[in-house]
Amino acid sequence: MQNLLSLDKWILSSKDSVEMREQQTQMSKSLFDLIKEFGFEYLYKKNKKNSWPLAWSWACYCFEITKLEMVENFFYSWSANQLSAALRIIPIGSTKAQLIQRDLLTIISIVSKEIMDKEINDIYFGNVGLAMAQQNHNDLYTKLFRN
Repeated sequence: MQNLLSLDKWILSSKDSVEMREQQTQMSKSLFDLIKEFGFEYLYKKNKKNSWPLAWSWACYCFEITKLEMVENFFYSWSANQLSAALRIIPIGSTKAQLIQRDLLTIISIVSKEIMDKEINDIYFGNVGLAMAQQNHNDLYTKLFRN
């Protein structure tokens, strides 16, 4: 359990702005609240600073979602979120975004299967693009997803 909570803190600390960390913790709280409505209380002491991936993992555990499905759906929802932001920033149109999402399905499936047997420390994590996008727009990312 300590490793999980340590990883959760690392996820939050990897966010480059206070606004991004607050977004993560708000999404986490909302998902924990929703899961509770289905009768699943988070068993461990929940502080106010949990990340959304921790809440996502807990939801998958509660609903007995397989690890592969959990990873695939996490990637799918992340890419859908990015495409939603793209629709607000660049004129690609919703049909094009849907086609991109469809085209990503195979890649998501392949990558998900590739990382299933890896240790968490062996998986590279980088957010260079996100960091660059946030440099002068600390609250832009969170504004995009509040709508």
